[in-house]
Amino acid sequence: MKQLILIIFWLGPYCLYGQNYMMPVDPQTNKITYSDVVDIKNKKDILFKNAQTWITKSFGDYKAVIQFEDKEAGRLIIKGVSSLDVYLFDRIRYVITIDCKDNKYRCVLTDLERGASVLPPISYLPVSQLDATIKSLQDELKLIDLKIQNETKKSVRKQWVDVKSKTETSLSMDINFVEQTNNKAKELLSSLKKAMAVNDDF
Repeated sequence: MKQLILIIFWLGPYCLYGQNYMMPVDPQTNKITYSDVVDIKNKKDILFKNAQTWITKSFGDYKAVIQFEDKEAGRLIIKGVSSLDVYLFDRIRYVITIDCKDNKYRCVLTDLERGASVLPPISYLPVSQLDATIKSLQDELKLIDLKIQNETKKSVRKQWVDVKSKTETSLSMDINFVEQTNNKAKELLSSLKKAMAVNDDF
């Protein structure tokens, strides 16, 4: 049993290093983008109204988040902010565009920025290249492990162990941010889909 625990202990980080933590990127804009095109049996005006209701329920103050609305074209654009349960960068800001047609709508969430509420006033930074950063940290950790394994001097080995700990912390923070951002985007798209299915034509 002790041997099994030791194997899991040593292999755990390698499992982490080898995983892919991706955010979807639009090949045309090269931006991180979450999108959904949904066929739904509702007229354009009803879908537009449902989208407005969803915005109010999801973000509270409709006027504070709405950036553009055109009922005739069936388009709504909002800038929203969501909280994440992560260390430091615990706010994610984004732009959502909703286009409505008869029996169909499209939702695109993009222009992601992250901010830290612990550093008021919150300043937001673009979310980009996190996939590359995570891959770089994963590769770096593999090299550090080799340094630790091959180093004979105890003092130098300890220095590499300290470097590894700091690198793992950075990697963990970025991975947690990516996972929670992906989950938040899916949650928003899912709740919109449910709201758009309502047909209250009174």
